[in-house]
Amino acid sequence: MGGYQILLNYRGDLKRFPKISMQDVLENRIPADLMRDRIVLVGATAPSLNDLFQTPLSGTLFGVTELTPGVIVHANLTSQILSAALEDRPMLRTWTKPLNWVWIFFWSGCSATLGSMWLRWRWTAAGIVLAGICITTTSYLALLTGWWIPVFTPLLAVVGSAVVSIGYVLWENLKLSYQQLEEYAQTLEQKVEERTAQLAQANQEIMALNEKLKEENLRMSAELEVTKQLQQMVLPKPSELEAIEGLDIAGFMEPADEVGGDYYDVLHQDGRVKIGIGDVTGHGLESGVLMLMAQTAVRTLQESHQTDPVQFLDILNRTLYGNLQRLDSYKNMTLALIDYADGTLSLSGQHEEMIVVRADGTIECVDTVDLGFPIGLEEEIADFVADHQVELNVGDVVVLYTDGITEAEDLNNEQYGLERLCEAIRDNCQQSAAQIRQAVIDDVRLHIGEQKVFDDITLVVLKQK
Repeated sequence: MGGYQILLNYRGDLKRFPKISMQDVLENRIPADLMRDRIVLVGATAPSLNDLFQTPLSGTLFGVTELTPGVIVHANLTSQILSAALEDRPMLRTWTKPLNWVWIFFWSGCSATLGSMWLRWRWTAAGIVLAGICITTTSYLALLTGWWIPVFTPLLAVVGSAVVSIGYVLWENLKLSYQQLEEYAQTLEQKVEERTAQLAQANQEIMALNEKLKEENLRMSAELEVTKQLQQMVLPKPSELEAIEGLDIAGFMEPADEVGGDYYDVLHQDGRVKIGIGDVTGHGLESGVLMLMAQTAVRTLQESHQTDPVQFLDILNRTLYGNLQRLDSYKNMTLALIDYADGTLSLSGQHEEMIVVRADGTIECVDTVDLGFPIGLEEEIADFVADHQVELNVGDVVVLYTDGITEAEDLNNEQYGLERLCEAIRDNCQQSAAQIRQAVIDDVRLHIGEQKVFDDITLVVLKQK
């Protein structure tokens, strides 16, 4: 600007200002107060006089709809001057040219920086949109206070700088990739030879490791086989079970892996019979070792004539707990012990429910949750131990089992369950203990079918003679 122009702040089109025709003036049809305290402009609005101009009020998105007469342009300017003089409304002001360039270069720099960082295109697009919103909002707020700030040029700078900077980064990356490809092409043969030598050396190391693994597997297999044989050796012999008066006893134990974590034993001493069944968490070598420790500790306490069930389980727990702490093992086991004498069972310890099937087919399930605590989990368990008495009559059957039976699943992941186990026992309760055991095992295998066995299976059947 030369220094004397002002920016016109348009107030409205022809409809914005009160008007009266010249004919009404000549015929004196003017309202009395229409022109009081007003500036009156005399001009022509007829299109035939060609005094029409394009203004911001006459433009739309798709072209010009109506041109503005010159007298209306003068009316807008006059209204703007009056508002500035009488209402202190600010005139439209503009920045100096250096400030405009700073405004444009600022947004251009922000956009170029964003583009040169080569973020994901979504973030770059979001940054451009955010910059556009900031430019537009700032310019609008400034316009409300009388400042005219450029909008289109900064927006063009934002988009252009982003495109140019991103293109530059892509071009530099492309050149770098091309240089790397040239270097790779020049050194490819050498690298192939080096890689081949490395692969040959790695192959030799793998072969050596395979040999060590074979040796280690053989050693582990031998150790597992020894442990498995030890587990089988400590199980009660048929002759021991046949020598027990008053009870017909049959047992079965089959580990899921080479070494199982299930335990059962039958000890006979001085006319008293102690029957134990337990389940160590998990299976494998560590579980098998805990099972052997439990068997040894139970036999030791039995030989020392320890008859009180609370003291028996407390001493047994403290012994195994100390060994587990020394081994730094987190294993533990559920264990139930039965003392039998003259047709009476005394049950203590926490394990699965004990099933009692009377000679007439009545089924009783004895819950052991309140009779003990897992062995090896805490150092002191005496306060949790209790016992439960069960009187047996001739023909009554008692079954002890581990969860490997009730939780055995078929191919449809359906468990065998306690109810089916009870039915299998009741259907065969008139047979011998060995026949009942075999019938239950056959029914479990029938349920499992071709499904893999995931847990050890242990079953002990007692029948009152």
